[in-house]
Amino acid sequence: MNNNLLPTALKIGAIAGIVMAILAIIPCISCLNCILVFLPGVLFVHFALNDGQTVQTTDAAIFGAISGGLTSLISSLIGLPIMIFTGALKHAMDAAMQQSANQAAMAAMTGSAMIIILIIMSIVFMFIIAALNAGTGALYLMFKNK
Repeated sequence: MNNNLLPTALKIGAIAGIVMAILAIIPCISCLNCILVFLPGVLFVHFALNDGQTVQTTDAAIFGAISGGLTSLISSLIGLPIMIFTGALKHAMDAAMQQSANQAAMAAMTGSAMIIILIIMSIVFMFIIAALNAGTGALYLMFKNK
């Protein structure tokens, strides 16, 4: 593992996390987060190669996962308070209760329980996004080397 690549991975993860958090609060653009989820691993490999660093497939996977995990963590840390502050969380809960077939169960959930569930989901998604970025980083490196 090449530890010289860690600053690049952290920089890409931090920038992508902030961009994802900002995009998440803009209703008509928030759908772009589905695409941005895959980019930190690819961007890490791209910028590391442009800096003249040697990137092995294992490095692409490891540091792609670090970039993706950091992206998810920062996006969650910034996005959750913004959602709570702007009332988007309450709006999402109201919409879920109206559309839910089991309205009694949803009505029993308080706001704090919903926040705890969102935090747990964010942690789970952080690992999923990290794994996806490990794959996208390694795939990008493989296709770039051909």
